[in-house]
Amino acid sequence: MKNVLKNTIRKKINLSRKKLIEQPLKILKKINIEKLTKFTSSSLIEKYNKFKERAKQKELRRVKLIKEEKIKELKKEKLEQEKQKNEEIRLIKQNELNLIKEEKQRIENKEKQRIKIIKQQQQIERKKN
Repeated sequence: MKNVLKNTIRKKINLSRKKLIEQPLKILKKINIEKLTKFTSSSLIEKYNKFKERAKQKELRRVKLIKEEKIKELKKEKLEQEKQKNEEIRLIKQNELNLIKEEKQRIENKEKQRIKIIKQQQQIERKKN
């Protein structure tokens, strides 16, 4: 009796195993693996190409930003040089004006002194006469 039970249990288990194995195999047979591989490989290729394109675009943007920064830096440097040049010109003009003022003052002082000397000479002549 035990043997009969064992045999029936084994047969049922074997049958259920076969069914478990056969059902997925039937499903897999229905799926066309070639189409699946083509689909996955094409999507992978597309994704890889998109990734490469994005990487190129990032690199181009980075290079463009570097160029723009260099241009800004050059403009800033040029503007700074222009400001410095204008400041130097202003200082030179200021110095020239100061020199002219000093020269005028000196001439005025000489003229005043000359007039003073003339007056003194006139006074001396008057006293003599």
